[in-house]
Amino acid sequence: PGYRARNVLTATMNLPMPSPNSPGRYGTPELVDQFYDAVEREVGQVPGVASVAWGGAVPLDGAWIFQGFAIDGDPPKPEAMRDTAAYHMVGPTYFRTLDIPIVRGRDFTAADRRDAPQVCIVSEAFAQHFLGGRDPIGMRVAVTAISFTASRPVLREIVGVARQTKLWPTETMPLGQIYVPRAQNPWYLASLNVRATSGPADALTPAVRAAVARVDKERTLTRVRTIDVV
Repeated sequence: PGYRARNVLTATMNLPMPSPNSPGRYGTPELVDQFYDAVEREVGQVPGVASVAWGGAVPLDGAWIFQGFAIDGDPPKPEAMRDTAAYHMVGPTYFRTLDIPIVRGRDFTAADRRDAPQVCIVSEAFAQHFLGGRDPIGMRVAVTAISFTASRPVLREIVGVARQTKLWPTETMPLGQIYVPRAQNPWYLASLNVRATSGPADALTPAVRAAVARVDKERTLTRVRTIDVV
C-alpha cells in the first residue's frame, strides 16, 4: 500500500464547526491549529509514544477531501475539465509516523507555519500523471484550500514527492495526492496517529484519550483502532 507503518494507533477527531451566530471555542483557523498543537504536545509526553502526528484519512481508509488544482504555467483548463487530487492536511511528523518515504525533495518541518511560504508535497502518481516528466521540486500548483467561509486557490511550491499510497484497498489505478502542512490549512476533521515505541499500539488508547481530555474534556476520539486493521 506504499507505507510500512506498524504499531500505530489511529483515530478520528471532529471539532465543532463555528456558526455565524456562535463562533464557539474553535471559531478561527488559529484556534483549531492551537488545539492540534496542544494535543500533539500532550500525547507526545505519554510514556510509550514514539511519535504523534495529525493527518487526513490514512492509507486504505479512503479520501476525505478532493480539491481542484492547476499547474502554474500550464495552459488553463475549462472549469468542467479541471483536475482534482486527494487533499491531505498533515503535520510535520506525519510521514515519519506512518513510515511513508519522501522519495524526492524534503519533508515538512515545524517551520512550515501559516505565515511561511505556502508549500506542498505530492505523491508519485501526481508527479507522473500531471507533471509530464518534469522535475516536480520547485514547480508550483494552485490548489483550492478548504475553508469554512470562502474557498480560494493557494499557490504552493512543491517541495517533496511522497511514496504513492493506496486510498482504498481495491484501488487499481494510483490516484494523485496533494499534502499540505496542517498549520497552513487547519480544518475541523483530522486523524490522530500515534506510533508506539514497543508493544501493541492499542494499549496506548486510555492514555491518549486522557491526553486529549487534558486539552479539552469535551472532545472525544472516534474510530480508534490500529492501522493494521484499517
